[in-house]
Amino acid sequence: MISVNRIKIDELDAAMGRLRASATFDAGSLATLEHFICTAEDAQLYHMNPLVLADELGLTKAQATEMFLQGGKIGLFTLHWGLVCPQCGDVVQSVNALGKVGSHIDCRICNLTVEADLDDCVAVTFNVADTVIPNRFSNPELLSIEDYLSHHRFIHAGLTVDGKPYQKVFAQFLRAADFVEPNITKEYSVNLDAGWLRLFDYLAEDGLTLKINGEPSLICQSIEVELGSGSPRVNHLNLSPGPALLRIKTDSRRRPFTVNNFPTTWTLPARVKQPMLTGKMLLNNATFRELYGSDVIESAAGLRIKDLTFLFTDLKGSTELYEKVGDMRAFQLVHDHFQALSTSITSNQGTIVKTIGDAVMATFLTPIDAVNAAVDMLGAIADFNRTLGREEIILKIGIHTGAAIAVTQNDRLDYFGQTVNVAARVQALANADEICITEEVADSDSVGSVINTLGASTEQARIKGISDLVRVYRLKPLASRRAA
Repeated sequence: MISVNRIKIDELDAAMGRLRASATFDAGSLATLEHFICTAEDAQLYHMNPLVLADELGLTKAQATEMFLQGGKIGLFTLHWGLVCPQCGDVVQSVNALGKVGSHIDCRICNLTVEADLDDCVAVTFNVADTVIPNRFSNPELLSIEDYLSHHRFIHAGLTVDGKPYQKVFAQFLRAADFVEPNITKEYSVNLDAGWLRLFDYLAEDGLTLKINGEPSLICQSIEVELGSGSPRVNHLNLSPGPALLRIKTDSRRRPFTVNNFPTTWTLPARVKQPMLTGKMLLNNATFRELYGSDVIESAAGLRIKDLTFLFTDLKGSTELYEKVGDMRAFQLVHDHFQALSTSITSNQGTIVKTIGDAVMATFLTPIDAVNAAVDMLGAIADFNRTLGREEIILKIGIHTGAAIAVTQNDRLDYFGQTVNVAARVQALANADEICITEEVADSDSVGSVINTLGASTEQARIKGISDLVRVYRLKPLASRRAA
């Protein structure tokens, strides 16, 4: 054990013990994790991203995510949900539970208001719990302005197209950045260029933009700025290029602020996003659903997902199965078939959302994962039937991909929307040992090669609730395998 003064050794030992007992993790990886926790700087232990740390811990991204989720559940880590502006990468909102995530992003830095989506706008990070290692970054009001902006606000800003930290695009226009102590006035001498002066108070989450134009001023302009609730208040709304004295006055709270002088025609450059553990990824994670599945999405409208793939299964002739073998035997067969399907789903990066009678609803991040899982399912059920010596379980599968709404229904995380409805109804079109997929699935990356390998028939199908005909592809992997 590495002993460092700031570490609460007993709490760390207890938490690591609980983590070892919570799941099967490689002993070497756990030792690497403990070494990292004991030796890393505060900034490295704040807003940790499992996707970034995976290589350092000797884990796959999936293993690292599971380890951090387990660690969050047993008290080694705390889990944080951040609403990230899609334009500048600022963390507009940071909360400690899914239920507190807002359905809209209102970035006052960019003057941008958009509907939040779990694909790109919700990032999940982890901190080492303060009960294990107190972290100075847990008190943002006590940080320097540089640490506050880099490690508390723009942690997901990413890079410019030429590989520079995206936050640096603002640096060339920065005229002042500071924490102003309570109830004082602080002065900053600046030189203003024609364009716009943007004042932003990060505590109030509000800003003010002033126009700078006209003939250059030969005398120093005095700009009185008062920070408090709401947007900054100033004594000058029209400014001229030239020297200026900013006099920043605060209320009873320590306030972080920036002052930028942007050219008239300047626009935000393209942003290259860094790997981010998104809300969509977590909702599609089996470990998250097991440990945090009772988390409630409180927004009445749910949370938007731009793109998710849904797979539905059902059994053909299940009523006849119960009549033929009896309730007890049929129930056992159905249970065993669920186990086989679960293995196929999780091994292809999917997760089971729920079972509905004899049916399964599952989600995947990509259509190809869903199609591969479906092919694996039919193979697994064929193997299962061979062990029985007869074809007892006959599976039908449907897959569709598109937008959806994440909701809480019947005290668990669920999905709602037309994509879900179409996936369920496409499944109803499938015959025995058949996978029905929509054109959206067939046209997605890598699925075409599966279709070419297996062969498929296509048709225009009428689906309840859809006015237009839907093109459906029918895949029969077992028939293809037998023909081969």
